[in-house]
Amino acid sequence: MRSFFVSIVLTLFVAQSYAQIVSGKVVDESNKAVDYATVIMLTTDSIYIDATVTTNLGEFTFTATNKSPDSFLLRVDHLLYESKVVSSTPQEYDTIVVNSKTLEVGEVIVKGERPLVKVESGGLVYDLEQISENKVVSNAYESLLQIPGVREQGGALLLAGANQVTIILDGRPTTMSNENLISILKNTPVSKIEKAEVMYSAPAKFHVKGAAINIVTKSKFKTEGIQGEVTGTYGRQHYDDGGASMTLLYSSDKITTDLLYSVNYNKIKDGMDLLSNHFLAQTNDTIYVEQYNIGVKERVSHNIRYGLDYHISENKKINITYTGIFTPWSDAAERSNGSMYNSVNNHTSDSKMHNIDVSYSSTSGFRVGGNYTSYKFGSVQNLSDVTDNSTLVDELLTSSSQSIDKLQLFIDKEHSLPKGWELNYGALFNYAWNSNSQEFTSSTNTNISDSNSSSSLKESSYNIYAGVEKNFSEKLSTSLSVAGEYYNIGEFDRWSVLPSAQLTYVASPNHIVQWGLSSNKLYPSYWELQESVSYFNKYSELRGNPLLVPSLNYSSQLSYIFKQKYIATLYYSYTHDSFEQLAYQSPDQLVFVFQTQNWDYMQTVGVNVDIPFNIGDVVSSTLTLNGYNTVNKSDEFHDISFNRSKWVGYTKLNNSFNISSKPNIKFEFSAYYISKSIQGIYDLGAMWGVDAGAKWVFAGDRATLSIKANDLFASFTPKISVNHQGQNFKMNILPDSRYGSITLSYKFGGYKAKERKEVNTSRFGQ
Repeated sequence: MRSFFVSIVLTLFVAQSYAQIVSGKVVDESNKAVDYATVIMLTTDSIYIDATVTTNLGEFTFTATNKSPDSFLLRVDHLLYESKVVSSTPQEYDTIVVNSKTLEVGEVIVKGERPLVKVESGGLVYDLEQISENKVVSNAYESLLQIPGVREQGGALLLAGANQVTIILDGRPTTMSNENLISILKNTPVSKIEKAEVMYSAPAKFHVKGAAINIVTKSKFKTEGIQGEVTGTYGRQHYDDGGASMTLLYSSDKITTDLLYSVNYNKIKDGMDLLSNHFLAQTNDTIYVEQYNIGVKERVSHNIRYGLDYHISENKKINITYTGIFTPWSDAAERSNGSMYNSVNNHTSDSKMHNIDVSYSSTSGFRVGGNYTSYKFGSVQNLSDVTDNSTLVDELLTSSSQSIDKLQLFIDKEHSLPKGWELNYGALFNYAWNSNSQEFTSSTNTNISDSNSSSSLKESSYNIYAGVEKNFSEKLSTSLSVAGEYYNIGEFDRWSVLPSAQLTYVASPNHIVQWGLSSNKLYPSYWELQESVSYFNKYSELRGNPLLVPSLNYSSQLSYIFKQKYIATLYYSYTHDSFEQLAYQSPDQLVFVFQTQNWDYMQTVGVNVDIPFNIGDVVSSTLTLNGYNTVNKSDEFHDISFNRSKWVGYTKLNNSFNISSKPNIKFEFSAYYISKSIQGIYDLGAMWGVDAGAKWVFAGDRATLSIKANDLFASFTPKISVNHQGQNFKMNILPDSRYGSITLSYKFGGYKAKERKEVNTSRFGQ
């Protein structure tokens, strides 16, 4: 295996190619640079490809042109100069001379509408600043929620028609847990983001599987010196919380560095009412159990990120990034009262993570790098069984710990081949070492130490991929790739072949059709793979499952884009060995068990439609309609089975109101609804919600004050009921989802920042 990878590395190092870069400069008759001129790239048939604007030095660059045709036209437009069209090729450096003109016009009102979405390299490209301009959006995460088909549910980002969506930055996968990623993005200004590329079938060269959203950050800065932004947020759910962040950036010709620090305090109310008709097989009795749980969770978290970009030359760059995520304390206290048990559960924990990432890239299509992550987690849980008058009956003390070391190495190469073909190939290696332990102490059960556990897992994967891309014409393009992956953890190993394909047909800018096919592997968290037990109260517990295996997903989408803003997507998804966490009433003992298990499969087929429309110059709205059928099947869910299907509908109407341009004040109101649905043996009730907000931009567009209120009626939480093959219970989750916040941000020094790659802790922790 070592010889094989050495040969791969040597092959990639000696391979030579060039990227197709279109750049140039616009000057007037006296050779003076013309700034803020619009440069439009057109096909030889005058079909729009892309556009950019010249800098204050008159320079322009098209950075996403490695799929550009062999020849094309460049058109320069400027209010003070005559328009000019020249022919060009990707390898030419153009100096375009434009002639001045004299204009004497009366009052002119120009109205236009920029396209909502463009198709570039097979992806649906959105300008996040544009779509967020009139929205109550104060950070990068909220701007992602403005993309058609993207929504938030249960703290996760969902993309309509995709089994799962991965966020990647500048063509590289994030290495951040969902929770920490959201925390970072909520502290990231939208001004740092150039665009977002939505790919339902991400090519293998991105080192992700399935659907992905590639966030492209701004990498050019008009001024040198220190720049930055500070932000403060006050929030209110049932309790107060808040946070603050500061970003600093220094840029010069060779070096760009940036530093981000944020601190957040969160405190939420937590609770669930459980009504359980629990059948015990040994006695053939059904015992009715009521448990009413209420609690409080609070924590403080710190995020530190430092990045350095060093430009060796115009075509070569080294990136170094350090990320530290620290939660020095996290406390949770829950009291459970019921028909059989009364208990108090106190839980404290702390965690810390360090990550270092290094990469080298050049415009010849060569890239190599790696990153190392160290993660530590520790917790202490004190579960006390008490009487109605709070007299202590039993006390169970649980100490848990987790330690993870993870290494990732990658190497990539791209080639430009004859007749417009593009070839990309490379390799990715992952290795992780995971250690977990649990120790129990009981005031009444002297044998509880027999349940102590200590285990370690070693996980490794080898991924080799190859792909081709081709523009057959200005209208038809395709991307094909395949990855071979060997995966091993403990005693489990498996080879997988993961294909990806995409076909785009642009009949005209008003009519675009795109088809995609993708495959994806999903992995359970490391803690779920342990033989562990965590107690919520004397009746309910969470169990690990060392028998879990990764799931394999195949998805396909067919999208039609009308007038570069109306989008309709027909989608299908099939997941083999899908795994979910569900509750189960044990027939052998009076225990209510939460455990993650593999199902036979989960299947979804549906259609999603996004319809934007305006009402005059004041109201800008988007209507989203999504209908799908879901099938959940498992022949071995504990000692029962299920094979269920249901049609589900989702709709959302988002409205933005331009209250005033001077002063710049915007208002937003949205309403959304999801019909009844299923999850395994669960029947989920319908959900609905209402959000509102306002934004004021002032102080020369440097300061922004935002006020938001999400889930105003605390109604976007489903009621859960189960009546299936002897399982009979109801769970009423008490939501703390109504959230109001006030955010104030201020930019200084002409802030133009650069995003950094995130650190993946999605499978860490309990």
